[in-house]
Amino acid sequence: MSKLRVIFLVCIVASVTSCIISCSEGAYEEGKIPAYANKSGETVKIIAIVRYITPNDVLLNHEKSIANGDTLHYAKEEWYRNIPMNTDCDFVSFGNCGKPTRMELHFLDDPQKCLVFDGPIKNDGIDIRPWDSYERGNKADGRGNVEYVYTITPEHRAMAKEEDCQSSADD
Repeated sequence: MSKLRVIFLVCIVASVTSCIISCSEGAYEEGKIPAYANKSGETVKIIAIVRYITPNDVLLNHEKSIANGDTLHYAKEEWYRNIPMNTDCDFVSFGNCGKPTRMELHFLDDPQKCLVFDGPIKNDGIDIRPWDSYERGNKADGRGNVEYVYTITPEHRAMAKEEDCQSSADD
């Protein structure tokens, strides 16, 4: 019976030591929650066009408007959760892999201009779909989640085009 206790004790010590080493080496990955800061100078409507992989391939729009100087917080305003794009495609369940397929920023000044992110993801700091375009912000809740903020700037507005708004209305 004492050998069994020793083996059990060794297993516990090994588990605790392993956790301490891996946690201290940064193996713990915090939960990332998206937020969108609008510093563009005008109201922006952010739209995620999500393809749900079903037998009929359903497209749904998720959209919110953000006034200039405001921030859209996912946790407070129930914005769509899988933004930026979910790239973990090891196990595909209910079409969660690879969405959203398209993101749009509509600058609501007159004339309206749009910036569309579609097709292959670009890790250029501008494309709204990858986490690489977001900056680490503050803790979002008591569960270890941290806000990662995408900032919409006047440069985004300068890149936007009137004709992109027409093509997005056609889709």
